[in-house]
Amino acid sequence: MHHDTQEPHSETRKEPGGTMVRTQVLLKEDQYQFLKDRSRETGNSISALVRESVDCLRGSTAPLKQRAIELLGAFEADRSDVSIRHDEYFPGPEPDSR
Repeated sequence: MHHDTQEPHSETRKEPGGTMVRTQVLLKEDQYQFLKDRSRETGNSISALVRESVDCLRGSTAPLKQRAIELLGAFEADRSDVSIRHDEYFPGPEPDSR
């Protein structure tokens, strides 16, 4: 499989959301059809769907520790002492008794 490291025909364009780079990708026919259908359903362009997918993929590969840190404070407990007595509320797996 050949991987190009440079795209001589790419171009950039300033947009309100940042600099956009025009590129060309090859998709399987069913992938392209899926994007066309999804574009029609959502009203988003195929380019927007690809950017959203890349962002999703990029987020799913973030280090686990970073993803956990981003969740801090995202939830509200019904008890005020969870940070102190968390082992009682969330005991985890039982120790192996073999």
